[in-house]
Amino acid sequence: MTTRHVAQSILLMLVAALICLPAVAEAHTTLCFDRNGIVYVKDMNTGSVQEVGRGNDPHLSPSGNLVVYTVTVGMMDRIIAVVDLDTNQAKIFAGPQTLKQWDAQWSPDGKWLAFQGLEGGESSGRSGPVLLDPKTGEWRFLAVDSEGKILRFSSWRPDSKAILAHDMFTLFQIDLNGKIVHSVSVQDMNGSNVASSCRFLLSPDGNTVIFDDIALPDAEKFPQTMAIYAYNLREKKRIRLTPKGLSAVEPLWYKPGVEIIVTGTAVGKPKLYRLSLSDRKPVCILTNARSGSVGNLTEKK
Repeated sequence: MTTRHVAQSILLMLVAALICLPAVAEAHTTLCFDRNGIVYVKDMNTGSVQEVGRGNDPHLSPSGNLVVYTVTVGMMDRIIAVVDLDTNQAKIFAGPQTLKQWDAQWSPDGKWLAFQGLEGGESSGRSGPVLLDPKTGEWRFLAVDSEGKILRFSSWRPDSKAILAHDMFTLFQIDLNGKIVHSVSVQDMNGSNVASSCRFLLSPDGNTVIFDDIALPDAEKFPQTMAIYAYNLREKKRIRLTPKGLSAVEPLWYKPGVEIIVTGTAVGKPKLYRLSLSDRKPVCILTNARSGSVGNLTEKK
């Protein structure tokens, strides 16, 4: 058997290992996801699926009964909508007509929404992370672009007291008053800057940063191949969490500090995977889906 045949055999085994198998059920787990531009929620125990609406970037509230997602209006404008799964009623947070909104996420305590906002034009307006009170509809920019760098909302800190945002060169923790409480060089973590679409997560103990980025050396042969990485801030050490053969993006916590949920593509359409930080073995939980998040999670005893 030639070296090439050996490599192909290994790749096929990796792909086979990533085929979706029935996941171990956990009590009261609701999964939210995007399938071909339509947002759905699925009860992972009963298997029942509910269509929420046409949109992207869905995120499920911790309680599991509210879904926020991005709705495209016209050709380019984007706004966020919240749907109450108990009543099937939708609420639009339009804000000023000039404010574009996308990529919203619930705070872990369920009290706030944060999203990426752009007010005005691409060149003359302001953009950055926006904080929204879903009860009152009041909103404000937590921070805006500066020195020509795009400041992109990334995720919530697990304690709900700050968000993570980056400008491709620096990762910031910004509290709810708009104060930068911590920053770290992206180049120190990754060896280079990242794309604006890169998502960062912070572990509950504050020691580990999870993020997605171009997978090297994979991308040299297969462009656009992505991987999920973990960087230990104390040890200053980076490891790759996802295996070769799986292009993975959009990490979010499944069990904070223990497992993440990611969108992965090996062959064909994207799938959702659970990934343990300890054994680094992705477990497929849903096919033909992306942008997954979970809510109402309680462990079986």
